[in-house]
Amino acid sequence: MTNEPWNLLPLLIKGRVDEWEKDLVLENKHNLKQLSVLMWDQVSSLPPVVQFPWSHPNSGLPSALIASV
Repeated sequence: MTNEPWNLLPLLIKGRVDEWEKDLVLENKHNLKQLSVLMWDQVSSLPPVVQFPWSHPNSGLPSALIASV
């Protein structure tokens, strides 16, 4: 599996967040620090079924700022 974001989307759609997270850690170690800073508000709120990290409804959180760009 490649580490391109659009290739990770099917894993999120199927609710396979563990595999998505593993791929991020193994394939994108250089981006992991930035990802943890930007998406800290999503880590504990991801349900077993899909919640897209970039569509978080709470304004003022890092992912809400990203979604507004």
